[in-house]
Amino acid sequence: MAHNRVAAIHSSLSDKVILPPKEIIPGVFAFSPNPDSFGGISYLIKEDDFEFMVDVPEYVESNLSFIEQNGAPRFIFLTHRDDVADAERFKEQFGSELIVHESEKYVVRNPDITFRNFYKTGGAMIIHTPGHSPGSSTLFYPKEKVMFTGDHVTADRGRPVVENFSWTYDYDMQIRSAHQLLDYDFEYILAGHGGRWLIRNAKIELEKFLRNHG
Repeated sequence: MAHNRVAAIHSSLSDKVILPPKEIIPGVFAFSPNPDSFGGISYLIKEDDFEFMVDVPEYVESNLSFIEQNGAPRFIFLTHRDDVADAERFKEQFGSELIVHESEKYVVRNPDITFRNFYKTGGAMIIHTPGHSPGSSTLFYPKEKVMFTGDHVTADRGRPVVENFSWTYDYDMQIRSAHQLLDYDFEYILAGHGGRWLIRNAKIELEKFLRNHG
C-alpha cells in the first residue's frame, strides 16, 4: 500500500538535487537540512523491527524514494513545533503513526499519539524536555545509546550546546531539561541543527557544557 501511494506521486514531484541521506551509525540515517523546517535535520532509524523517523526531511522525490527503498517508518516523532514541515504528507503516504507532545498537538491535524512526560514504544523512550518550546521532546534509543534531541540540544563542531535562540520559549527551563538527560545512559547525540554530526562522548560533553552554563 505504501509503495503504491509513493509511486502515485513521483510524477508530480520535482527531482531536486540534494545531498543523499548519510548513515551516521548502523541503521540510522541523517537527511540533508530541510529548508521547510529552518534547516532542521531529520533521521530515519531502520534497525531490525525498530522503525522511527525523527522529524521529517524535505518533501522531494529522492527522499521519498530512499524511504520507500528502506521501508516506511512505523512512527514519525516530531521533536517540537518548529520542525513540522510536511509531516502530515509523510504520515499519509507511508501510513505512519504521528507522535507529538500534547502541548503542541495543534501543529498537525490528526496526531495518532500524544504524551505528557514520557512515552515508551518498542525499544525507545520519548522524554519531555521543554524549554526551546513548551513541547520540545527527546527520543532516547538505548540500544545504540543515542539521544535524538531536535533543537533542545544542538551541535557545535561536534560538541553539544544548549542554545538560547531569540525565539526560545524559556532558556532556564531548557537548561533544567538538559540536566534531566544526564539521568540516562547515553554516549551519542544526534541533533536537529549544527550539521550531520554524531556527537561522541555526548553525556560527558553535555555535562561539561552544563557545568559552565547552568
